[in-house]
Amino acid sequence: MNVIPNKRSIVGLVKDANDGQLCLPDFQRDFVWPRDLVADLVRSILRQYYVGSLLLLRCDRDNPPFAPVFLRGAKPIYKDPHPELLVLDGQQRLTALLYALTAPDLRLKDSKRYRRFFVNLELLLKEPDNDEIVFDLPTDDLDGLDQTAVQYERWVKQSNCKNFKITISFPRTILRNVDLVSGWTSIQY
Repeated sequence: MNVIPNKRSIVGLVKDANDGQLCLPDFQRDFVWPRDLVADLVRSILRQYYVGSLLLLRCDRDNPPFAPVFLRGAKPIYKDPHPELLVLDGQQRLTALLYALTAPDLRLKDSKRYRRFFVNLELLLKEPDNDEIVFDLPTDDLDGLDQTAVQYERWVKQSNCKNFKITISFPRTILRNVDLVSGWTSIQY
């Protein structure tokens, strides 16, 4: 077996996990991170901190060495897993990013409600060390924050661009348009 270092974009890894091309061996424990750890990971990436590496095993899609299972929250393109890669180390971080970027309708360990993660871009530019740059809200308290048109109407048009709060909703948007936050496409594991 050869170990080959390979840098891949975070968004690319999350997309592969979401599509079911990157899976877990069935012996891996379930995803256990609470929402504060998910937010901390996103903050660390935005601040360009080192967040560790992943150990991935390339495998034959039709004959993986371990029984594969999809990552929690994935929306695979196939019914049964046929992964190109298995995650041997880094499953919690990768699943946390999958949760933050794709917003599956699953509850996190410490929450009875579905949640969505956001980045306050205005605060990120002014005070990147402020922990409020990343925040989460329950889906029933979003008040339009997950809708671009509502944000534009509320924060830009109505306020005449005075004191508006710029946020980006990670869910669904990032994987559809990876250029939206180009920094994430260039950050590599």
